[in-house]
Amino acid sequence: MARNISSGTSYNLTITNETCYVYNSGTSVVSTTVNSGGLLDVYNRAAAISTVVNSSGTMKVSSGATATRTTVTGLISVMPTSGVLHIYTGGVANSTTLNALGSMLISSGGMASGITANDHGKIIIYNGGSATDIKLIEGMTYLHVSSGGTANSTTIGGTGVESGALAVAYVSSGGTATRNVVNLRGELAIYSGGTAISNTVNSGGSITANNGGVAYITRVSSGGLLNITYFSRGAASSAWADSTTICNGGSMVVSNSGFAFRTTISSGGSMTLSSGGIATNIWVTSGGNLTVSGGRANSTTVSSGGKLYVSYGGVVNSTSLRGRMEVSSGGVAQNDTVDDGRLVVSSGGVAKNTTVDSFGHLEVYSGGTALNATVNGDITCYKGATATNTTIGYLGDMVVEGGTAASTTVNSGGSLFVDSGGTANSTTVNSGGYMKIISGGTASNTTAYNHGSMVFSSGATGTAIKENGGYVAVRDGANVTFVSNTFSANIWGDEATAHSGTIVSGGVIYSGGTLHLLKGGQLVSSAIVNANGTLQVSGGLADR
Repeated sequence: MARNISSGTSYNLTITNETCYVYNSGTSVVSTTVNSGGLLDVYNRAAAISTVVNSSGTMKVSSGATATRTTVTGLISVMPTSGVLHIYTGGVANSTTLNALGSMLISSGGMASGITANDHGKIIIYNGGSATDIKLIEGMTYLHVSSGGTANSTTIGGTGVESGALAVAYVSSGGTATRNVVNLRGELAIYSGGTAISNTVNSGGSITANNGGVAYITRVSSGGLLNITYFSRGAASSAWADSTTICNGGSMVVSNSGFAFRTTISSGGSMTLSSGGIATNIWVTSGGNLTVSGGRANSTTVSSGGKLYVSYGGVVNSTSLRGRMEVSSGGVAQNDTVDDGRLVVSSGGVAKNTTVDSFGHLEVYSGGTALNATVNGDITCYKGATATNTTIGYLGDMVVEGGTAASTTVNSGGSLFVDSGGTANSTTVNSGGYMKIISGGTASNTTAYNHGSMVFSSGATGTAIKENGGYVAVRDGANVTFVSNTFSANIWGDEATAHSGTIVSGGVIYSGGTLHLLKGGQLVSSAIVNANGTLQVSGGLADR
């Protein structure tokens, strides 16, 4: 049985177990009820206003027709049934409400705006379909944007969602969702080839990008979560996020081959890179926190007040540090620059190829390791810690407090202090460099070159010390042994020493220069002592 309405306006129709066709421009139906087995088919520029589609009823809109203020409901029971509103090519739906199990399907060329889905309401946007101003409010509501479908301005979840229920939106391959707001108990899931653009995640809401899904321009605020990961469901590509801002109380997790680009972590925000997660171009502002545990972070900037934590399996590379970084067991920090921040390496942590600029601090604690650091700020090597191949430059200071410094180079303007219990092995003190060994400290296999200086305090120990034009002061009570070496004196405006086993072979002592020949030291062949130059023999031998 079928009814045809091709002109005029019809009111208060009830359609049950029959089909009603409404068509032609200027034709309309108002306050129609479609019950079980009924079909309302509106097409060819006709209009349906204030329609109610009940359980097992169907409404179709196509070919320039419009549906306005439509309510679609279903029946939640042991045998649930749905009312359905289907928008086909050229059809337009405005101000639609989906109640219990009510469904809305938008096919290619169909358009809808102002959709509100309540308890168990469902929206599916197919290839070429589009919808604007969508609200998934009550519990267990559902939106699926499939290949070629587009959703714009979607609100997912909110204070009306019942406890334990979710409002869920899915964006699958080729689908696009733009300007999404995810609220309490709302969830936006982006799968391989799906894209979500301009997203806001509020308290209790979450966005998850899986298997090649992409989230662009996302803001995660208090209590919100952005999760970028890879779940093996046959997709080969990885999920990623670009241009994310994490605000107070918001959090982001990148794992399992997920990628994040251009992320800003502001005060109270946190980001975690766990196993397999990778992030590039991260900015951690004051009060923000980045944790790298099993993941990798490249080109990170940590501002004053920001914090970066690196632990088991985590690697950070090319970090610019003005805040604080802590590297603990199994973590690696490499190629980083410490500006006026603080890098702390604890047991099992490693810092490699670190540059410590003026006002920067590198602290290595028991069990921690620093390799190939260049220091123009401060480095402290505590008991049980190791620093190897450190270069100390202008205004740089290194303090070895019970730890071990191996193969250190002290250049002009740099200083190395070895405190009680500390050990420095194979140190080179170049021109303008300074090294002091405090009581209880030990230095071995150290060479002092021209204009470099070393001081052994009372109670300090030195073994295999080589003088090569530098100045070595041995205070009373110090225990220092030297290795044999021969150098030519070229001393100006400074002092040089020759202790036991050191031979000075000729050279020039210029104005303001002083050569100290101490016990066991020798001057052989001729040395020129210019005006105001000084040769001081204190137990040594001068053969002139």
